Amino acid sequence: MSESRRRLLLVDDVPQLRRAYIRVVQTVLARTGVVAEEAEDGCAALEVVKSGLHDSWCIISDVDMPHMTGLSLFAELSAISPPIRAHKILVSSLEVSAAMVEECGADRFLLKDGSRAMHDAISAIVTDFLTA
Repeated sequence: MSESRRRLLLVDDVPQLRRAYIRVVQTVLARTGVVAEEAEDGCAALEVVKSGLHDSWCIISDVDMPHMTGLSLFAELSAISPPIRAHKILVSSLEVSAAMVEECGADRFLLKDGSRAMHDAISAIVTDFLTA
């Protein structure tokens, strides 16, 4: 079996938002040598994760995307056997119920409002994941 790597995957159908997330965490990425990977929807993200089933993932995904939503992506990832090691964070400009977050297997929900608090939360999550 190959050695497990820590990997960061940013999933959003808006390229500018994916790049904004990368800017938020660029310091920790530079310090750890991890390159952020990107996917434009849940289908593409699922393929990226399947390419590294033995790796540890931090996946930050938008909820509302074409082809496959973030909710469906996380539900699909939760069904993979044996289970993958993934910290899954949903972001959305609309509130998502706690039941929906739990049902899809997400570990956390963040309101995608562009606020300093949202950026600080993403930075803290990624820093904890990559430096643990």
